[in-house]
This record gives sequence, structure tokens and C-alpha cells, in this order.
Amino acid sequence: MEIEPIRPHSDRQKVAPGEVPLSVRETLFMPAEDAGLNYRTVESRRWTAAHWPPKKRRPDIS
Repeated sequence: MEIEPIRPHSDRQKVAPGEVPLSVRETLFMPAEDAGLNYRTVESRRWTAAHWPPKKRRPDIS
């Protein structure tokens, strides 16, 4: 969630003039590759984290 929070479809990434914003897919591929995980695994974990109730979240568990 810290790398790529869930955002509304209409929300645009803020980038410097002349730069092309990365898609959500592109921003998730980078950490997936770094961790040796499949993109779909990271995407699924991101979705689950976004839908887990904030009151039940724990800072000591990813």
C-alpha cells in the first residue's frame, strides 16, 4: 500500500513536466521483481491490504 496505494480511476499520478506517469501495473512489477515474486501475487496482496479494516491493521505485520 505504501508503494502504490489504491486510487480512483480518475486520479492521475503527479509527475514532473515531460515525464510519463507509470501505470499501477508498472509500479507493482518493480517491487515484485525485486522480491522475486510474481506480479499477480503482489497485486493480490495489495488488494487484500487495501480492503483489510484499518482498525485491524498491525504495524508489525506486513
